[in-house]
Amino acid sequence: MNRYRTINDCRLRGVAETAQAERLTGLTHGMDWSVFTKNGTDATTLAVPLARVKTGKTYVLMAKGAYHGPANWRLFSPS
Repeated sequence: MNRYRTINDCRLRGVAETAQAERLTGLTHGMDWSVFTKNGTDATTLAVPLARVKTGKTYVLMAKGAYHGPANWRLFSPS
């Protein structure tokens, strides 16, 4: 549990999380920030609206029969 607290105490960024974010943003041109999420649903819920804003597209390609999380991003059109 102590190692987890070093990484993230769920309130503030931990030292290890900040270091990893800096490494990730340094690998990709134009990537100024990163977000760590607790699960795939949260990551998808954040990524889909960002992708829609960036591309101006409303449709999302989903794999048939795959689980994409219980979030509502797939139920509503952004318009």
